[in-house]
Amino acid sequence: MIGARKKQFRFGVESDISLLRQVLCENPFANGWDTVSAGLMLPVDARRCRERTMLLIEQHRKENTINLKK
Repeated sequence: MIGARKKQFRFGVESDISLLRQVLCENPFANGWDTVSAGLMLPVDARRCRERTMLLIEQHRKENTINLKK
């Protein structure tokens, strides 16, 4: 089937936690993001894992900065 799209996956709280745990175990910055996506057992690729992790880290930085200013 040409042009078939993958089913969209939305991250939830549980999938975010499992993603971050897998990132801690695999160290994708040294070994690559393919190892993280393979170990997740979720229908996501390496690029999506990387982008979601970076988004979560950035959100945490912003919240932390706001709390430190208070």
